[in-house]
Amino acid sequence: MKKIFLLLAILVCSVSAARALVVYGEDNSANTSAPSNGLPFDNVAGVYTYGYLMGSCVYLGNGYFITANHVPLDANSSITFDSETYYSISSAYAPTQVGDADLKIFYIADQSLQESLTAVDVYETSFTTQVQVYVAGSGVGRSPSSSTEDNPVSWGDSQTATVRWGTNNIHSKGSNTINGYTYNYYSTQLNAVSNGTEAGLTLYDSGGAMFYKTIFGDWYLAGIATAVSTSGSSAFAETVADGGSIIGDFNYFVDLSYYADEIKDVISRPPTVPEPMCVSIISALAAVAFAFKRASRSR
Repeated sequence: MKKIFLLLAILVCSVSAARALVVYGEDNSANTSAPSNGLPFDNVAGVYTYGYLMGSCVYLGNGYFITANHVPLDANSSITFDSETYYSISSAYAPTQVGDADLKIFYIADQSLQESLTAVDVYETSFTTQVQVYVAGSGVGRSPSSSTEDNPVSWGDSQTATVRWGTNNIHSKGSNTINGYTYNYYSTQLNAVSNGTEAGLTLYDSGGAMFYKTIFGDWYLAGIATAVSTSGSSAFAETVADGGSIIGDFNYFVDLSYYADEIKDVISRPPTVPEPMCVSIISALAAVAFAFKRASRSR
């Protein structure tokens, strides 16, 4: 069966402070602050360009953040953790795509920000299925007209967007080409579990986090959110009163264990400074002149 994958950062709408993710059975006030179990919730931020929400990102350490490669970034981009204080993405440093995956790393040269955040390590082992994970992103929440009993849950607009966390289980894993990017992925499936934390990705959650807590109590970044199998709403799997059933939507994440070495290499080095345009042009002209000179001598 052919599946249609929706990128989670493709629309443009105005932004203001508010509520991300859809949590089953809960309204938009749920899970908007860190739980008490040590989840690196404060490492997740929203990405904005010209004041418009574009996606989510996660702080890695040393001033570096990671997001989905399809999340737009340019000299007018910034991030925010609270929709009040904005930090400009350093245009002097070029974002780095990670392999062929829907991943890129960017840098923010704000020392006070770096000192206020705690680094999170990338998990280097790929999970088996059914492992519980925590997800967090800065996308939209449920529509204000949506009841907490609704299923599917209609998505709201940017007025409902903020960083929110939730849980889910790994449903499947593999390698596939999704929206033009080929990478190793995890998928989760939404289920109607009334535990106050079962959550699904929504618009602008691209670049959001999949966190994992080991049996030793250590937290790691295991995945980055990239796509969902639906649009405009989130369906949670359940059997309905008439004997029918609702099939739960699937969410997709890059499995970072396959890219851990490259990610660690990037964030351990000073950020890359793009070559100035004039230097690039001069270098190109010099190369052409040198080739012409050699060709002339050979005649």
